[in-house]
Amino acid sequence: MYPTANEKIIISRRVPCRLQTRRIKKFHNSRLSPCGQQTAPAESCCTDHACATESAPAAEALSDARYSWQVDGMDCAACARKVGNRGPQVPGVSQVQVLFATEKLLVNAEGDVRAQVENAVRQAGYTLRDADAPAAEQTRGSLLRDNLPLLTLVIMMALSWGLEQANHPAGQLAFIATTLVGLWPVARQALRLIKSGSWFAIETLMSVAAIGALFIGATAEAAMVLLLFLIGERLEGWAASRARQGVSALMALKPDTAIRLRNGVRETVAQRDLRPGDVIEVAAGGRLPADGQLLSPFASFDESALTGESVPVERQAGERVAAGATSVDRLVQLTVISEPGDSAIDRILKLIEEAEERRAPIERFIDRFSRIYTPAIMVVALLVAIVPPLFFASAWLPWIYKGLTLLLIGCPCALVISTPAAITSGLAVAARRGALIKGGRGAGAAGPGAPGGVR
Repeated sequence: MYPTANEKIIISRRVPCRLQTRRIKKFHNSRLSPCGQQTAPAESCCTDHACATESAPAAEALSDARYSWQVDGMDCAACARKVGNRGPQVPGVSQVQVLFATEKLLVNAEGDVRAQVENAVRQAGYTLRDADAPAAEQTRGSLLRDNLPLLTLVIMMALSWGLEQANHPAGQLAFIATTLVGLWPVARQALRLIKSGSWFAIETLMSVAAIGALFIGATAEAAMVLLLFLIGERLEGWAASRARQGVSALMALKPDTAIRLRNGVRETVAQRDLRPGDVIEVAAGGRLPADGQLLSPFASFDESALTGESVPVERQAGERVAAGATSVDRLVQLTVISEPGDSAIDRILKLIEEAEERRAPIERFIDRFSRIYTPAIMVVALLVAIVPPLFFASAWLPWIYKGLTLLLIGCPCALVISTPAAITSGLAVAARRGALIKGGRGAGAAGPGAPGGVR
């Protein structure tokens, strides 16, 4: 399917940085104006219908305060939906956005609702931290702490299996103990979600299956269910981390600190403390922490991270240079011209965040389907467990066992993470190579046969 004029896929590819910056700024600002005020339909980021659904809420929310957080522990689209469902329950909140690609929660609200939102999201089992706070480093201690429940369950499962071979009754008791240890974090999360209104979460499905297996005497199966679930959770987190690596690489283009010149004195400051008008110094091989205007007579810059052009570009005094560019051959001085959070790289990241909202048709279908899939599986499993014994005089235990088996094989984890992870990874990799794709719809349309498609 070929894209229409209003569904232009590629914003820029090997375009000079100053032109790309103008296009990015124009694209970003167009979302904040009503459709009727957009003067260039061919460059619009959405169709008329999309503008009606996206620009209007943004315009209505301009008078509200806007808060943002980083969300820890959000590994899939289902997790993002759980976080997003908590926001509207806080009084005063007018709009909530959860961005899976950058792990961000954006809230528009009347008044200061930060404490209420943080408490509501914490009840759903997730942790919020300030959007400007640096991410916690993954040390050996933190990795061990994160994987301790899984490692404990693996060890207990192996010991239970060995004990069961030597002494069957003792082995059964060991499997029960293993199940209870593995069930505790899963059931606790399921109870939190039930209290918040999410009755048919994946954690609920796993808890019901494990408890049911214990009641029918399938203790080894109950322990194995929880072990496989925790393994799946860790693999899910790994897949989400892989999908976000492209975004992390973009964020890493800006150094955390900068050398600022003030009254002839050099001082090291945080990148977020730079303001327009500050004079900064960048050594040869260093990256620009913000958009700047060159003060040195001339210099060469590697702008491949932004434009895809591998040949260094020579800039003269007075020309603009984008954040993330690398000074190739000399020490340079520049005047900062961008506000914190509004450099070229920041605008690209905002485009990726906005592009995530323009989801591909298959992604929207999976999102709708997953809402009814889990409760449907639970209903079907219940019918499988009780209908044959009640109406056809079959034995109870075999059919209860089959019903619990259906609960397990119906777990939708792989379904709900596959498409969002693939699209997020694709958008980030394309942006890192100098091509900006306008959402999952554009990514789906961009193929070998599509005009301007990514190859």
